Amino acid sequence: MLSHYLALGSLGAAFIQRGQPGTVDCSDEEAIVTAQPDHRARQGVPPMRTLAELREALATWGFPGDRQAFEEELDAADLDDLTTVRELTQAYRHRVLLRYDSQAMAALARTTDDVTAELRRKLTEARR
Repeated sequence: MLSHYLALGSLGAAFIQRGQPGTVDCSDEEAIVTAQPDHRARQGVPPMRTLAELREALATWGFPGDRQAFEEELDAADLDDLTTVRELTQAYRHRVLLRYDSQAMAALARTTDDVTAELRRKLTEARR
């Protein structure tokens, strides 16, 4: 039986430990799961683990005005409120990741009329 294994998922990894003598008191039926960050870099995506890396990525790959808007929101935020800072950095990190997703960019490029027509079509089909 394996005493350790790594479970990878789209949001990260979980290290699962079973019956490890000396470190964890658990039977073979129990498992301790701890969330581990996914440090595997996406191919071609710039690193954004620190504020400096995020700033650089926004300047290079962000949408126009993202870097300035990020700085303004960060200046207005209470830096002691880690939840606010985390949410802010995640939002801007996501904006950089959108630039690397061809489907997301295609969706952003769609016209309002195109989206409206698709929604009407789907609503009509759902009523049938």
